[in-house]
Amino acid sequence: CPEQGIGLANAAIEISARADKALAAFEGDAGLRASRIAYADNRLASIGGTTRFSWREGDLTARYDLQGQDLATAQAVASEVGVEGMLRARRDFERIEFDADIDGRGVRLGSGIDSALADAASAAEDTLLGPILDRIRDRLAAEGRDSRLTGTLALRRTGGRTSLAVPILSLRGGSDSTLLSLSRFQLATGGSAARRVAGNFATGGEGLPRIAGRIEQQPGGAVQVRLRGFDESALGEGGWEVRRRDAGGTEQSDRIL
Repeated sequence: CPEQGIGLANAAIEISARADKALAAFEGDAGLRASRIAYADNRLASIGGTTRFSWREGDLTARYDLQGQDLATAQAVASEVGVEGMLRARRDFERIEFDADIDGRGVRLGSGIDSALADAASAAEDTLLGPILDRIRDRLAAEGRDSRLTGTLALRRTGGRTSLAVPILSLRGGSDSTLLSLSRFQLATGGSAARRVAGNFATGGEGLPRIAGRIEQQPGGAVQVRLRGFDESALGEGGWEVRRRDAGGTEQSDRIL
C-alpha cells in the first residue's frame, strides 16, 4: 500500500484453521515471515512469528509470539525485538485488549532524538549544559550497543477511550547498569474523560545522572514532575570538568561536582 506508506516484502503466511458448518466460529494457528516491513519512516528488516487464534460470536482471542530484526524509528533503534502476549477483541472489536511482554536488544537512540540532543548540545556549547548533553549522548551510544530492554505493557481501547499501563519497563546498558526504568506508568486519552498521565521513573548508569521521580498530570491539565533524589556521584570521580570560552574568547574551566 504505497499510498499509505506501508511496505511488505517477501511475506509468507501459513494458516491452519478449523470452522463450524455455519462459519460462525473458527480457530487455528498461523505463521508469518517477512524480510522487510515499512510504515512511513519506520523500518523492520525482518519479522517472524506464530499465533494461535479463535473467533466466536464476535469475540477474537489470539496468543502471539513475534520476533523482529533491526528495528529503526525516529525515537529508537534496536538490533532485536521480541513481543509475546495476548490480543482480545470483544463485541466485534468494540473493546480491544492487548497485553505484551517486550524483550529488545541493542536498543539505542533513534535518529530523531539523537539529532535533537546533538542540536541542543551545539546550541548550548558555550554554557555548562552543552558539554553535559554531549556526555549524555556519548554514554547512551556506548551503553546502547549491548543493551537490553525488558518490560510488560497493557493497552486497552473501549469506544473512544484508550489507556496504556506499563507495570514495569527497564533498559539496561552494556555495562549492566540500569539506564532507565519506568514503573506503574499510566496513560489514558480520548473519550469524554480528561487525559491522564502518571508514573514513576528513574535514570542512571555510569557517567549519567541518577534521578528518581514521579510524573503526574493534575486535574487542570498541568503536568507535575516530582524528583525524589539526585545522585551526583554518578557523574564520575571528581565530577566533570567543562571547558568553555567566555564572550571575550578566554578559555574558562568549570568543575561540576
